[in-house]
Amino acid sequence: MPIQLQLYQRLFLLLRGLLITSNPSGATVFINNENKGTTPLTLTLNPGAYNIKITKEGYKDYTETVNIGAGETKSLSPNLELKPTLSISVWVDKGCDGNYTLYDPVTFYFKATQSGYVKIIDIPSNGEESTVFEGNINANTTYTKSGLIIAAPVGYERLKMQFTSTSGEYAETLCGFHVNYSSPLNATVDMWLGKSQYNVGEELDLYVSVSCNCAYEIYGWTEGKTEPHLVRSGYLSGGHTYLIKGIKISAPTGTEHLKIVVYCPDGNTITKEITFSSVGG
Repeated sequence: MPIQLQLYQRLFLLLRGLLITSNPSGATVFINNENKGTTPLTLTLNPGAYNIKITKEGYKDYTETVNIGAGETKSLSPNLELKPTLSISVWVDKGCDGNYTLYDPVTFYFKATQSGYVKIIDIPSNGEESTVFEGNINANTTYTKSGLIIAAPVGYERLKMQFTSTSGEYAETLCGFHVNYSSPLNATVDMWLGKSQYNVGEELDLYVSVSCNCAYEIYGWTEGKTEPHLVRSGYLSGGHTYLIKGIKISAPTGTEHLKIVVYCPDGNTITKEITFSSVGG
């Protein structure tokens, strides 16, 4: 046993209070949030309950509540646990430095060796950043997020992960990937309704089918009465038929027009227009 520690223990026997040592020594001791020095440490304390926190850089904080009775002496000698080295990672389903086509859906993943707060930022080739996820995460847990759609421009796109641990450590990392036009394709689009006439206030049962991944916009207007206006936009995956919900008929009534504009990943644009009639509810 080190001579210094023996001397502390002998002195402790003569006092009423608390002897605090730690492995390793040199840790800072807080009693009820007040810095009392470093271990090994002998304290003379009045009877009562005390919140003890022992901290040392590179180690997890040790906390304990100690009750000291009248004339009582106690000792505390924790083995401090090493804090895990902070490591973070973010990656995508096709792998960092992989290849995507415009309007492809992307699934991304991220994890950290410590708990804390994360922000995932999408950085396309034009530098216009947007946050695609942020929130608290747990240590050593892989998180999966889908729904990110690759939009223009083409080039090299990156996901940046910024992370701050609960202990205040900060780290960031990047995962980049290539975004390309697809080879020229004979894209097709079809759009139709469940019936030819709708009442004012009635929701359309509108169906759209496309042959490629694409962005789209749908415009509507009443012939001779209103100007074309955007009623829906978004992204569609090729090879599927979609029911586009939430479009309702409003006054005035008459001959209604719907036009879809599809922006293809090869840079081309295709359209489809349909008509139907609307009547009072």
